[in-house]
Amino acid sequence: MGRFPSWTATEDEILRVAYPTRGTAGVQPLLPGRTQWAIRSRASHLGVPYDCRPWHPAEDAVIRKLYPRGGRNAVTAIIRRDPFDVTQRAHQLGVQKRSYGRWTADEDQALREVYPRAGMAGARVALPWRTEGSIENRRRQLGLRRDKSTEEERAARRLERRKAERERRRPRRREEGKRRRLRNVAVGLCRCGRPPMPRKRRCESCLTLASISAHRRRYGVDPIAPCARCSTQAVTSHGVRLRVAWAIPGSPYCERHRLPPTPEQVRIRYLVRSAAKSGRAVDPVLCACGRHLVNAGTATCWVCAPAPSAPRFDDAEGGRVTQP
Repeated sequence: MGRFPSWTATEDEILRVAYPTRGTAGVQPLLPGRTQWAIRSRASHLGVPYDCRPWHPAEDAVIRKLYPRGGRNAVTAIIRRDPFDVTQRAHQLGVQKRSYGRWTADEDQALREVYPRAGMAGARVALPWRTEGSIENRRRQLGLRRDKSTEEERAARRLERRKAERERRRPRRREEGKRRRLRNVAVGLCRCGRPPMPRKRRCESCLTLASISAHRRRYGVDPIAPCARCSTQAVTSHGVRLRVAWAIPGSPYCERHRLPPTPEQVRIRYLVRSAAKSGRAVDPVLCACGRHLVNAGTATCWVCAPAPSAPRFDDAEGGRVTQP
């Protein structure tokens, strides 16, 4: 047996009964393993026509009018006939497809008017007797391009449709995400579905994103670099990886590992707090010692101020405490 099995008597009978009314596409499901080309060739060998309906004079008129310019594709768009039968009928009527050579001035004008706003699809409709390759070559020779404003409008409409589709699906996606997060937490995973960090409920990625959001809310800027000390102490002696904090603005360390404030900074903070409580104006100035800051109304700093004298008991006054 060769590559293609021989046709059986049952298959030939199916062709004789179904092919005249159903055609190649309708018979192929009844003959599994047979291609459309094989079915059409066998029907032609048996002399079985595809459509036994007689040709109407109106159909012949359509063929005489459209076939010379647009071929069988233009005819089948008007009448419901098989393209192969249309070609045979055109040969019987003596109608031949016109062979178009050089482009005429009218065709060039039509291409200039249609192509910038409708593209290849509009050009195929305006010039059905020209192939797509011929239109493309002529378009390049004439230097025609799609109108950018039209392209921008189409892109804007596509963007609006996508945006509306996202808005329509957003409530459903929000509910699905909430159910998915609750399901992940119930089975011991992070809300995103990843394994959590040791002694934590969330994974490293979620903790990092949370720390970035907290840093942005507190300082008003995005974090630039991690803390210098947290980076060196990221792994403990037990091999457990710890979370690295972000450095505060203007310092290489985080809030926990930053250097202790100087006495001047403490003094200024004290003055600011006192002014906020009492409503007085704060004007820090340098003390006479040249090392500390004090308020403008204060003579000396807390280091240079003299220590108060110790109180003493006066027996002559009946044991009362008197100040010197």
